[in-house]
Amino acid sequence: MDSPCVALVSTWAASGLAVRCQEFKARIRAGRTRLGPPCHSFHGELAPRCCSLSNTSCLAGRQPVDKPEACVPFSAFSKKFVRLQASRRGVVDPVLMAANSEGTCLAVVGDVHGFWNDADELAVKFLMEHSGVDLTLFIGDIGNNANIALVSKIAKLIFPKAVVLGNHDAWPPKSVPIFSREQNSQNHIVPQLRVLGEAHVGFSSMRVANKPVTVVGARPFTEGGVHVYNMSQFYNELYGMETVDEYTKKVSDLMISAPPDDAIVVMGHNGPSGLGSRRWDICGIDWKQEEGDHGDPDLRAAIDRSAQQGRRPALVTFGHMHEKLSRRVGRSEKRRRVVVEGPHQETVHLNAAVVPRIRPLGGSGHPAHHFCVVRIERGRVVTAEDVWVEIAQERRPPCRVVHTQRLCQWMEGPCDGEGSGEEGQGHYAVYDTHGGGWTDVEEEVGRKVTKAA
Repeated sequence: MDSPCVALVSTWAASGLAVRCQEFKARIRAGRTRLGPPCHSFHGELAPRCCSLSNTSCLAGRQPVDKPEACVPFSAFSKKFVRLQASRRGVVDPVLMAANSEGTCLAVVGDVHGFWNDADELAVKFLMEHSGVDLTLFIGDIGNNANIALVSKIAKLIFPKAVVLGNHDAWPPKSVPIFSREQNSQNHIVPQLRVLGEAHVGFSSMRVANKPVTVVGARPFTEGGVHVYNMSQFYNELYGMETVDEYTKKVSDLMISAPPDDAIVVMGHNGPSGLGSRRWDICGIDWKQEEGDHGDPDLRAAIDRSAQQGRRPALVTFGHMHEKLSRRVGRSEKRRRVVVEGPHQETVHLNAAVVPRIRPLGGSGHPAHHFCVVRIERGRVVTAEDVWVEIAQERRPPCRVVHTQRLCQWMEGPCDGEGSGEEGQGHYAVYDTHGGGWTDVEEEVGRKVTKAA
C-alpha cells in the first residue's frame, strides 16, 4: 500500500501539478526524497521536498533533493502545499476555494516608488479571487516625491485597502522651488491625507471586514532611526503630537484597545528597532561602513508596551529598507526580510520592500507585479510569501502567477519532531533571503527575539 506521501504525489499528477511522479514515487519508497522546509519528520514517511516551497522545477522532478535537512508532517503541510501549487498554475479547485474561506488573507504592497498602474488593479482582483485576499496594505513611498495624482488613484481603488504614507510621500514635488519647499510642506501632505481619508491608518486603526483582525497604523512619514527626534514640529502640525512618548502611547493604545479576540496587524513604513544592526538585517543600515539599527524606537516601545498588557501583534509589516542592499555582502546582495519575535513566537516581522516591484519575470517579456501575501489563522500568521503576478492584457485570463517564494510558515508540532506536542504547539520555519535556505525558529521562553532570517 502506498504511503500518504505517494498518494499525495498521485494527487499532484491527477491535477496536473507534477509530471514525473513515477520517479518521485520510486525516490519516496527508497527514502531518498523529502518535502517541505527544514522541519521534523512524521513517522518515518518521506515525501518530495522543494528547495523552496514554490520551486516548480523541483516539483516536476528535475531537481530532486537527496540530502534535505528534514521534512514536515504530512497532515500539517500537504494540504497547504497542494493549494499553493494549484494557485500558481491558475487552477481553481474545491481545496483552493475552501482555503479562501479560512482565516484572513492580506496582500502587502511594498514601497511603490511610482510603480503602480492599472494592471495592478487586475492583479489585486486576481489575488482576491484566487487567494482570498481580504485587504490590501500599502506601506508607503507611493512616489519618489509627493505624488498626489498617484495617491489619488490608489484612494479611488474599489477594493478594501489600508495605507500608511512614507518619508518620500512627505518630500515636496520636484516642481516646487527648493527655496519654498519648507513653506509649502502642508500643501502637498494634507491633500494626500484628505484624499485617502479613513484608508490612511497612520496613528489610527481599521478592522478587516467580517474578520477577527485589527490593523493598526504606526507613525507615518517615518525616515527611520534617530530621525524621529528631529521631527517634533512636523508631527505637531499634522497630529498634535511632538514627542516619542506621545507617538508610543498613541500606537500602543490602539493595539491594546483592539477587540480582545482579534489578531493585531501593525503596518508602518519602517520597522521597529531591536531586530538587528548588521547591514543585511531586516532594518540594518546598509549605506554606512559602520552599519547600525535603523528601526524606529517609538514603534519598538509601542510593541513592548502593548505586550506588557498581553497584546502582542501577530504581524508587523513594513518597508523602507529595500531588499537589495546598497553594497554586496559576500555573495549576497539581499537583506533578511523576516524576523520571528516573542517568547512563544507570537509576532512575525515582515519587510515587503522589494524594489522595483514591477519588472519582467518568467521569460515572457510581460511585466510581473510583486505582492507579499500573508495568511492569518487562529490569531497567528500561518504563511507569508512573495507572489509575482504577470499581466498580459491580450491574454485571457490576463493574470497568472509566475513566481512565488514562501518566506515563513507555521508548522504544527515541536521543532525536534519528538511526539505530537500539545494542541496549538508549533514553530516557524523561515526562509533566509540573505543567505538562502530554511531555518527552524526554536522557542526560547523569556527571550525577546528568537531567530532572524
